[in-house]
Amino acid sequence: MSELYAALIALAVAVVGYLISYFGNKRLRDKVSTLEEFINSDDTEYYIECPNCKSKIVLNKVKILVEKQKNKE
Repeated sequence: MSELYAALIALAVAVVGYLISYFGNKRLRDKVSTLEEFINSDDTEYYIECPNCKSKIVLNKVKILVEKQKNKE
Protein backbone atom coordinates (compact mmCIF):
# COMPACT_ATOMS: atom_id res chain seq x y z
CA MET A 1 0.00 0.00 0.00
CA SER A 2 2.86 2.40 0.77
CA GLU A 3 4.24 1.84 -2.75
CA LEU A 4 0.92 3.07 -4.15
CA TYR A 5 1.11 6.25 -2.06
CA ALA A 6 4.69 6.84 -3.15
CA ALA A 7 3.73 6.36 -6.80
CA LEU A 8 0.75 8.74 -6.46
CA ILE A 9 2.93 11.39 -4.81
CA ALA A 10 5.57 11.02 -7.55
CA LEU A 11 2.85 11.31 -10.20
CA ALA A 12 1.43 14.43 -8.56
CA VAL A 13 4.89 16.04 -8.41
CA ALA A 14 5.49 15.21 -12.08
CA VAL A 15 2.12 16.67 -13.12
CA VAL A 16 2.74 19.89 -11.16
CA GLY A 17 6.23 20.18 -12.66
CA TYR A 18 4.84 19.68 -16.15
CA LEU A 19 2.15 22.32 -15.65
CA ILE A 20 4.65 24.87 -14.31
CA SER A 21 6.95 24.24 -17.29
CA TYR A 22 4.08 24.37 -19.79
CA PHE A 23 2.73 27.70 -18.55
CA GLY A 24 6.23 29.19 -18.28
CA ASN A 25 6.98 28.27 -21.89
CA LYS A 26 3.59 29.56 -23.03
CA ARG A 27 4.23 32.91 -21.36
CA LEU A 28 7.65 33.13 -23.03
CA ARG A 29 6.14 32.31 -26.47
CA ASP A 30 3.53 35.02 -25.94
CA LYS A 31 6.25 37.56 -25.11
CA VAL A 32 8.14 36.71 -28.30
CA SER A 33 4.97 36.90 -30.35
CA THR A 34 4.22 40.33 -28.89
CA LEU A 35 7.77 41.50 -29.59
CA GLU A 36 7.59 40.32 -33.21
CA GLU A 37 4.21 42.05 -33.63
CA PHE A 38 5.67 45.26 -32.19
CA ILE A 39 8.71 45.15 -34.48
CA ASN A 40 6.54 44.54 -37.55
CA SER A 41 3.80 47.02 -36.58
CA ASP A 42 5.09 50.05 -38.47
CA ASP A 43 7.65 51.14 -41.06
CA THR A 44 10.37 51.82 -38.50
CA GLU A 45 13.39 49.57 -38.93
CA TYR A 46 14.96 48.36 -35.70
CA TYR A 47 18.59 47.23 -35.77
CA ILE A 48 20.90 45.27 -33.54
CA GLU A 49 24.65 45.14 -33.89
CA CYS A 50 26.32 41.76 -34.13
CA PRO A 51 28.84 41.45 -31.28
CA ASN A 52 31.21 39.39 -33.47
CA CYS A 53 31.33 41.15 -36.83
CA LYS A 54 29.83 44.54 -35.82
CA SER A 55 27.39 44.50 -38.75
CA LYS A 56 23.85 45.86 -38.38
CA ILE A 57 21.00 43.36 -38.47
CA VAL A 58 17.46 44.55 -39.32
CA LEU A 59 15.10 42.99 -36.78
CA ASN A 60 12.02 42.93 -39.01
CA LYS A 61 13.93 40.75 -41.47
CA VAL A 62 14.88 38.03 -38.95
CA LYS A 63 12.99 35.39 -37.02
CA ILE A 64 13.28 35.59 -33.25
CA LEU A 65 13.95 32.24 -31.59
CA VAL A 66 13.66 31.49 -27.89
CA GLU A 67 16.09 29.20 -26.13
CA LYS A 68 16.09 29.18 -22.38
CA GLN A 69 19.62 28.94 -21.02
CA LYS A 70 20.39 26.61 -18.16
CA ASN A 71 21.92 28.10 -15.03
CA LYS A 72 25.68 27.66 -14.90
CA GLU A 73 26.54 26.71 -11.33
